[in-house]
Amino acid sequence: YAGTGENVKSFSGTISAASPSLNSLLFTAASALDGSGTLSVASGAVGLINSSTASIGSGFSSLSLGNNEGVVSVTSSGSLTINTPVNVTSGGGLTKAGGGSGSLILTAANLYTGPTTVNQGTLAIGSGGSTLGSETQKIRH
Repeated sequence: YAGTGENVKSFSGTISAASPSLNSLLFTAASALDGSGTLSVASGAVGLINSSTASIGSGFSSLSLGNNEGVVSVTSSGSLTINTPVNVTSGGGLTKAGGGSGSLILTAANLYTGPTTVNQGTLAIGSGGSTLGSETQKIRH
């Protein structure tokens, strides 16, 4: 996969292009995605829509979420692990969305500075020295 400006769904493996730029990223099954350079998602939307386990690998130097806000939606009892620093454009924040008990696990020292919001489910901070944005953190149920 060349990884340029598309909506990507159900991809597992390595993106061959250095610093791939996607519009959105949706995991629909157990997946492990890796590559090199910055993985950019222009819409800021990353999702996992079932009870699978998916990950974004540490081969990427960072995950850049556009649109001034990163929204990671993990539904059902799924689990998405992001093993690379998360950056959100224009100082935006990160929102963990999705229904049910889904988990978002951040294992790297993140780069975004806006607020972190958890609307439902679990946000776990891994052992890799993870940090959240510097603004007030919000938890909603």
